[in-house]
Amino acid sequence: MLPLAERWCDYAPRVRLGAGVLLFLLLVAAVSFATRKPASSFAPVPLIAQWKKVMPLRSPPNEVSPHLSKPFSALDFDGAKSRLLSWQPSGARGELTLEADWSAIPALFSQLAERNQAIRAFSILPEAQRLTLRLQLEVIDDE
Repeated sequence: MLPLAERWCDYAPRVRLGAGVLLFLLLVAAVSFATRKPASSFAPVPLIAQWKKVMPLRSPPNEVSPHLSKPFSALDFDGAKSRLLSWQPSGARGELTLEADWSAIPALFSQLAERNQAIRAFSILPEAQRLTLRLQLEVIDDE
């Protein structure tokens, strides 16, 4: 008899049965792993339907929606929290100089974004009571 077969027969019947069950379970796991479907086909249907509803609401990149944009006027920045010192337009660009409180500066950036103005450079200089803010502006989309 072959040495491996003799050694196999020397094991107790319980050990041979356990080895057989283990080999069977490994075979079942390998077959189920090989025949499973790709993960993309397991996406739940309600989730796909929600995604299709949400996607049309998103605006395409680099497109400013018309209801959010306001016309730009340097006079809009002359108010209680900021004071217009100068506005020097140059085509689609310009330099805006304001005097403002520190707490008013973040709101100025969002106001400029609402008016389709990109800030190419800025500087903040301290003055006696307020700050002088100098902004280099450029129109985002020239229509």
